Amino acid sequence: MITPSDSDISFTSYARSIIKYLKEEPQPETGAFTLPASYTRLVVLVSGSSVGDAAVTVDVGTSDESHLVFATGSDKKSAQKATKVFPVLSADNTTLSVHIVFPAFKNKKQNKHVPKTLHTDIRITLPQSLVFFEMASAPHAAASLVWNGPDVALSFSVVVNVGTIRTYSPLNSAAIAISTAVGSILAFSAVHTNLLDLRVDAGEISLSENAYVAGAAHLHTNGGSITGSLRQFTSLDASVHSGSVALSLHPGIDEVIIKVKAKTGSISLDSYGFVGAYSARTEIGTVKVGGRNVHRVTGNTGWNGSPGGKGIIEASTNSGSVDLEFH
Repeated sequence: MITPSDSDISFTSYARSIIKYLKEEPQPETGAFTLPASYTRLVVLVSGSSVGDAAVTVDVGTSDESHLVFATGSDKKSAQKATKVFPVLSADNTTLSVHIVFPAFKNKKQNKHVPKTLHTDIRITLPQSLVFFEMASAPHAAASLVWNGPDVALSFSVVVNVGTIRTYSPLNSAAIAISTAVGSILAFSAVHTNLLDLRVDAGEISLSENAYVAGAAHLHTNGGSITGSLRQFTSLDASVHSGSVALSLHPGIDEVIIKVKAKTGSISLDSYGFVGAYSARTEIGTVKVGGRNVHRVTGNTGWNGSPGGKGIIEASTNSGSVDLEFH
């Protein structure tokens, strides 16, 4: 672990008396690091036992330095003390890696030292914008993220196994890729990017505010819903295995390609400024296509705006309703 002897990083151990006591549980292990703000890449890595889970919060700070504060709690003091949280600053001061390492346990069913709960809260405050942000968890580790951080110029990447990703500050980055197996992706503020790739195995994708995507958008969930508003995009590929899709679409080019699929679930698309061909299909359910400039060709295919339009919308589900509304 990095210690106060390292010239660029200082460590502070919090007095336990300031932490609220939890009856029949050990006091949390706590501490803080102060770091220089010279780095442009922030990497958060969670590893170790599947028993532990980490909740990471990234905020904008007010000082000239970066700060990392953590608290680890568990019903087993040995597991609590064995959990490690430490930062590593690269030799050239361009990359800060924050490691959260939970202890591994063998023979979990017979090991009396295996905790029922093992949780670490980490808060990182940044005074500066970043060029890269990366967060990843080991296959069996659980990790969630709350983002209140600054702009990330080139790449914002999160890959976790179990955990929900929430963004509360505007997320501005050239490329945004977020993936979680069990959990949701919830954007409560605007998103600005050239490439958006959001993938969930079990959970929802929600873009509460407008997502401005200058290029391609990919939205996928196996079990859950996809909701929100997309603007300026050049292509959209959205799919659900079991769930629903409800999107407001404002494409950025005439030649936009929009493909939305569901195996089981409904699709509702409100499209603004779209000119081109559409196709809506369901095997079990109803199809509704509306708009002042809609022209049907056969069944639930046709075009909106003018017959020479270059855009394409395809919406299909095996079981559920399809509703296309052109504005």
